[in-house]
Amino acid sequence: MNIRGYRVGVPAMKHSPIVLHRLLFAVRPPLTLARQIEQSAIWFRPGATRVRADNLHITLEIFEDHPTFPERLAEVLMEAGKAVAAEPVEIVLDQVSGSKRSVALRPRRRIPALDQLYKAIALEVKRAGLTPRPDYSFSPHVTVLYRDGAPFTQAIDPIRWTADELVLVHSLVGRTRHDVLGRWRLRGSRQYALL
Repeated sequence: MNIRGYRVGVPAMKHSPIVLHRLLFAVRPPLTLARQIEQSAIWFRPGATRVRADNLHITLEIFEDHPTFPERLAEVLMEAGKAVAAEPVEIVLDQVSGSKRSVALRPRRRIPALDQLYKAIALEVKRAGLTPRPDYSFSPHVTVLYRDGAPFTQAIDPIRWTADELVLVHSLVGRTRHDVLGRWRLRGSRQYALL
C-alpha cells in the first residue's frame, strides 16, 4: 500500500463493527478554535454526541464509501488536490441549526470565496475523470454534534477563521476517525503540498 501506510483489503476482525472508508476534501478550523467549538455549551443538548475537535470540518467534495481503503482513488485525489488553484477563504459561521439528527454551524450568507474553492475542486475532480457521491450537494456547514431532536435555527456570535489549507480526509465511517492523507496551502495558484 502506498498512501501513508494504509493497508488495502485487510479483513475486519470477527465481531468488529462494519467500517466503511470515505474520502473527502475539506477545510478545517485551527485546532485551538476547534477545541473551543467542541467544548461550547451554547448548542450542546443532553444526550447528544459531540464531534471531536480534530474531526470538525467543512466538506467541499465527497466520494462514495468503500468496504476497503480505495488506494487508487486516494492516489488520483492526491494529484487533484495538488492542482487546485484557490485563495485562502475567510470563513464566518454565524448561525446554528439543528435537524432531527444533528446540529451544525452555518453561514447565514453565501461565502463567495468558499464557492470558488468548491468549484476549483470540482473542476480538478472532473478533469481526473472522477464522479463525486451523487447524493451530495455543497452546503457549507460544520457538524458539531449528533442527537435526536426537533429542528431549530438561531443566530450566534460569528465564529471566524481564515481557511488557508485544503485537506484530503480519509474518514473511517463507524469509528468516528479522520486521517488526513494530504494537505495543500491555498495560495491562489497551483498548491504547495504540505504532506
